[in-house]
Amino acid sequence: MLERYSEFMTLMDELDRRKAIIVPHGSFVAYLSLEQHKKMTVPYFGNKAVLDWEASRELQRQWLSRAGLKLPRQVSLRRGNRPAGYRQALRGGGRQRLHVH
Repeated sequence: MLERYSEFMTLMDELDRRKAIIVPHGSFVAYLSLEQHKKMTVPYFGNKAVLDWEASRELQRQWLSRAGLKLPRQVSLRRGNRPAGYRQALRGGGRQRLHVH
């Protein structure tokens, strides 16, 4: 049993020895760094290459845009340029951009 996700990388040799396969879930992907996921030697269910896209809102936006989807415009949250609703966006975890419909 691990106390922290950060300890997971210490298990690589043991997991390799046991021929384990990692089936990632949301927390697992969120709490280990992108670099740690890429360094894993244990077989991984899924495609690690998609993690770059999942980690970057800008890449996600490009992906959706290339698919021809209609996307909300982006508004910068620089001081002096804050639309109504920006406080709610910040409380919800938004840090850089608020999408306005």
